[in-house]
Formats: sequence, structure tokens, C-alpha cells
Amino acid sequence: MLRQLSVFIENNQGSLADLTQALESKDIVIHAMALADASRFGVVRAVVSQPDQALTALQEAGYSGCLTEVMGVKVPDEGEGLTAALKALSDHAVDIEYLYMLKTPAGVRTLVLGVADVARSEAVLTEAGYAPAAEQELD
Repeated sequence: MLRQLSVFIENNQGSLADLTQALESKDIVIHAMALADASRFGVVRAVVSQPDQALTALQEAGYSGCLTEVMGVKVPDEGEGLTAALKALSDHAVDIEYLYMLKTPAGVRTLVLGVADVARSEAVLTEAGYAPAAEQELD
């Protein structure tokens, strides 16, 4: 399991740079980031070092956000590892709300998934031969 930082931002020029600056000024490393936007606002989802401190830093900078549990699973760089992982989830009726990927400092490709039941999804993928990713592996 990983914890993901989710933050609402205005869809204005420079707002994303302001958000990343607020994190970087506190020495928080952004391991992965995804942006989903609407016409006036967006949602930034990020896996960061020090998630608790990251949330505090952003709240102090005036942002509204939260930490949520997401599933992180290691997938091989070669072959059909990604497809097989997604198929295992599909075969067990696990709905994926969103996903994005990151590479750990050790070079391990990690799939980050937003799912309704993290524990069940991790069990499905563990049974299929995949290893879950942990926050401490990202730093």
C-alpha cells in the first residue's frame, strides 16, 4: 500500500508550478504525479516522500487536499507484466478508478492504482505473483 496526496488546484497558468514549489521548498520529493482537470479546477494526485509533511506543507500554502490509500504493485519492464496484472484484476471484478506509473530509485517499475478495496486488490495481485510496493522503497 502507498499513500497518495490528492490536491485541488485552480486551472490557472502557473498553479501547478506553485504547487510543486511548495513541496520542493520543504525538501519533499515527487515520485509520480498525475493531473486530471476540469474547466476551472484540477485534481493533482501524487506519490511523494514524507506524505504527512507534504500535506501539511500544502495546507499551510492554502491548498485543500487529503491523503488516500492506493495500491502500488511492482511490474516487470519486459514482457506482458502490465497486461497480466490488469487482466488479473479484471478477472476478479476489480474496478480501476485511475492509474499511473513510477520508477523507484532502484529502477523498479511500479503501477499505482486507485481502487475501492486496496487490500483485496493487493491479495489478487499477490496471488497472481506480483509484489506490492511500499512507501519506504520509494526513497
